[in-house]
Amino acid sequence: MKFSPAYRPNHIQDVLCQMHRGQWFGFEGEQVYTNLVIHDDTKEKPTKAFLESELTKMQDEYDWYTVRAKRDVLLKETDYLALSDTTLPEPMRVYRQELRDIPQDFATPDIVIFPNKPDE
Repeated sequence: MKFSPAYRPNHIQDVLCQMHRGQWFGFEGEQVYTNLVIHDDTKEKPTKAFLESELTKMQDEYDWYTVRAKRDVLLKETDYLALSDTTLPEPMRVYRQELRDIPQDFATPDIVIFPNKPDE
């Protein structure tokens, strides 16, 4: 499911908006699953488990997106040191590699610890 990097999804309504375009659903009263109403006869009401699962996936995607965005900024801050006409000091090479390895080294985005930038 596609997510928007503009905000972190936090409600099943965010999932529903990504599923189909238009005004195909609504809520009668409080915005909870039991009050979800499907206005389009060609669409079936998704299960609560499906919506919650998709919401979790979208939140994870968003959280990883923000981690990668921060990591990319940190890498760009040291790009000038990695030019081909300079020798990259070992601590800086390790730092940059640790930044690139973050998505593989951490199982979830909420446990990511960014490495400390060494002195240039």
